[in-house]
Amino acid sequence: MMDVGSNVEPTEIANKSAVVTVTATDGVAPDWITFSMAAKYSAGGKQNKDELIFDEKAGEFEVRFILVDNSTCALAFIPCFKKTMWVQIGGNCPPAGPGDGGGVITPVSWSKNELVVNNSNAFPETLTFMLRFDGKPKNGKNPPFDYDPKIVNGGNGLVRDS
Repeated sequence: MMDVGSNVEPTEIANKSAVVTVTATDGVAPDWITFSMAAKYSAGGKQNKDELIFDEKAGEFEVRFILVDNSTCALAFIPCFKKTMWVQIGGNCPPAGPGDGGGVITPVSWSKNELVVNNSNAFPETLTFMLRFDGKPKNGKNPPFDYDPKIVNGGNGLVRDS
């Protein structure tokens, strides 16, 4: 069983989905790993380079991140939600530390090559997040290896209190 971290409970799966293939390949200094992603949505979303965009009033989504590791580092999602996905509302990317975006992103399940989360998509906001991977060191760089795309939520007509 994977450790979700303290005070984090897995949630049930939403009825709309996005499958996001995250591909890792060997790269150059300073990170040594290059990441890219390709997303497919069941409805209500699109991708713009490193942004996952969820349409306004599209509702909650299950987001399934699938790791395709073409690197020489034997990458895997870190087996603890609070360590493998850091999320914050707005701000600079990457996030400075653990977070779930104020509860917008909640864990469902994960394994070595797959991470499944719910995105409530309740408020129109941008979430900066980082996917973090364990693996073998490369050219003096030790894990974790990080990928920091964004989520742009259209929201469901709600406005977040300031």
